[in-house]
Amino acid sequence: MLDQLDSALMRAIKGAIWLPLVYFPRQLQKSFPLVMRLLRIGLLLTIWIALVFGPAMFLGEVDEAVVGVMILAWTVLALAGSIGGVLRFRKLTRAMASSTQKPQDLKEAFV
Repeated sequence: MLDQLDSALMRAIKGAIWLPLVYFPRQLQKSFPLVMRLLRIGLLLTIWIALVFGPAMFLGEVDEAVVGVMILAWTVLALAGSIGGVLRFRKLTRAMASSTQKPQDLKEAFV
């Protein structure tokens, strides 16, 4: 009896976590793919802005020049890294697109 109660409680705990964190997001994504994509893009943009420009919000409160320069250096390096990441992604995408060459005629495919 105790084993059944133990396993039932474990399934109830797993279900309480699985339903809101896995099932509902999957159903929402299947039902409204465009809305979910826009929400994801908005969330990612918010995280990027907070990561890159978040420390710059504290520049007004900083009294030491070294800390201010470190915050500005972080912002500049984070922007450079972001630009580099986008350019690297474009370069990889172009390389993958150019490596998939189609044959001139399809005779070779049906040999």
